[in-house]
Amino acid sequence: MDEPPPPKKRRWRRRLIALGVVLLLLGGLLWCGWYVYNRGFTRKWREQLAAELRRRGFDFSARRLTLNPFEGLIAENVRIYLLDEQHTQLIYVDRVAVDIDLIAFIRHKPFLNSLDLRGARLTLPIDMAAGPQSARKLKLRRLSAKIAFLPDEVRLTQAEGEFYGLQLSASGSLLHVDSFNPAAGTANEAEAARRREWVRTFIDQLEKIEPEHAPPRLEIRFQGDLAQPGSLRASALLEGEALRRGSCRVERLLARMDYTAGAFHLQQGELSAGHGTLAVQGDFNPDTAEAHFQVQSGVDLLAFAREFYDPRLFADLKLHDFPKLQLDGRALLGPGASSARRGSRGGSSVNNSAAPPLSVRPASNDPAPAVPPPAPLQLTGRLSVGRFAYHDFEFESAETEFSWDRNRWYLRGLRVARPGRGHEAQAVTADVLAEPGACRVRLASTLDPVPFFTLLPAKGQAILSRMEFNEAPRVDLTAAGPSLDDLAGLRVEGKVAFGHTHYRGVGLNSLKMDVAYAGGVLTARHVNLERDEGTATGDVVTYNLARHEMRLDNLRSTLDTAQAGVWLDPDVYHTIQPFRFRRPPTLVMNGNLQFEGGRNSHLVTSVNAPGGMDYVFVKKTLPFQ
Repeated sequence: MDEPPPPKKRRWRRRLIALGVVLLLLGGLLWCGWYVYNRGFTRKWREQLAAELRRRGFDFSARRLTLNPFEGLIAENVRIYLLDEQHTQLIYVDRVAVDIDLIAFIRHKPFLNSLDLRGARLTLPIDMAAGPQSARKLKLRRLSAKIAFLPDEVRLTQAEGEFYGLQLSASGSLLHVDSFNPAAGTANEAEAARRREWVRTFIDQLEKIEPEHAPPRLEIRFQGDLAQPGSLRASALLEGEALRRGSCRVERLLARMDYTAGAFHLQQGELSAGHGTLAVQGDFNPDTAEAHFQVQSGVDLLAFAREFYDPRLFADLKLHDFPKLQLDGRALLGPGASSARRGSRGGSSVNNSAAPPLSVRPASNDPAPAVPPPAPLQLTGRLSVGRFAYHDFEFESAETEFSWDRNRWYLRGLRVARPGRGHEAQAVTADVLAEPGACRVRLASTLDPVPFFTLLPAKGQAILSRMEFNEAPRVDLTAAGPSLDDLAGLRVEGKVAFGHTHYRGVGLNSLKMDVAYAGGVLTARHVNLERDEGTATGDVVTYNLARHEMRLDNLRSTLDTAQAGVWLDPDVYHTIQPFRFRRPPTLVMNGNLQFEGGRNSHLVTSVNAPGGMDYVFVKKTLPFQ
């Protein structure tokens, strides 16, 4: 019988066996570490992680799952989707650090603690209901964030990214993410298309902003329960400095917004440009598609208008001082709910019940007009402008109160002034109302009309271009009709008084008359014209614009016929030119004069010339006593 080895030898044998086991385990662990680091965990592990995320309301796919000795569990080429019918992809990221609870994993309990994203790309379809089929998507680049998963809650912390030139920072928490349904409450196709177009326009405009230094920063904070959408709350702060959009430069931009009770609120919006500031407040209710806003502006609005619209529309206008604008508005940004169509909310800044300064009532036999539905946009406000130039004509100021919607607008207290000659003030004041089927104008002017000739039709410009105003005429008119565009349908009444004026080079000291216009016929009553040598008065003088025909009723004149004849048609002037009165005669004229080549002239003239005249006949002067 063999003897057992001595105790010392047995101890060394056990140590060798233990060392072999340890080396074997260490080698196995090293091999497993090398395998999972280079080859990754098996598909079963990835499926378990995907199943865990599905319980959180998301779907998950990854090319491989590895173990990094410094970073922990790493998922590569990760895509995270919404659990909706379209399987909408939200996030793509090259690497995600996954924090898990190993004990909970072994016990088959929820084990995912958080995902740590670095350099991720987040894409979100403009139309969530369209899912992957949406051609245009919102994109967030270089996203770094930590997403923590708690029971029934997803928490976002330390999120930073780049959103179309904005440096975005976000944090918040959401409950019951698995209850979110992006297709819920989807509008009809027309409304969805309108929303997509609005977002596309917003993105296009955002991409045109160029920061001179640091990009603008947008901070977002949110919280809520997706099972109860009404509980969602969010706030946003947008700040930027030294921003440029084309030729417009903004020194500072600040906006504070929040979302609560299903509505968006712009609590503070400020923009500083040049030496002026633009302030905006407002709210928007997606359920009714109704927006209200208030604007106070002291910036160069003309520069912004030229940037966003065709600059040729403002080529003849130049501002020396920044305009002051106060504006209240209401807009329907979509079809909206029936409640929005029944009327505005109690907090509306636009008082639709307030009567305009002018009103046009239909005749008693006319049926009552149908009440149109609310227009998509309604504006009321006040605008005042300091010194400005139009067509190289300088003006001192302009101001008005206004109201506008798609079917109805008015200007109240419109006043435009420009420097006068000496102490003479030149200004025009007006009230204008235009609505479907009716318009009304009140106008009083002591302003030289030459700067406004370009606003007239070509024929009117041709006639008035022959006039030279040494003194600004005085005009007081009222007009009414179906439309401002329908000149033939307008009815005009008022008074006109000219001071020292030249027409076709021949001057007059003054001209006063009552004027009326209706049906294409211009009528002047109680005409009184004065020159140094005499006067001309008339009971009624009418001019038919369509037939180019003038009717004279009892026109009495003691004017120099050679001078006054220049004012008439050249054919008439050549007819009376041979009659050379030694002193201005007394003329009484009745009848018609037809111009523009017409042949319907019939004028009866009574001449009384006590001083006699000379008549040129066949180059000979024949005296008449």
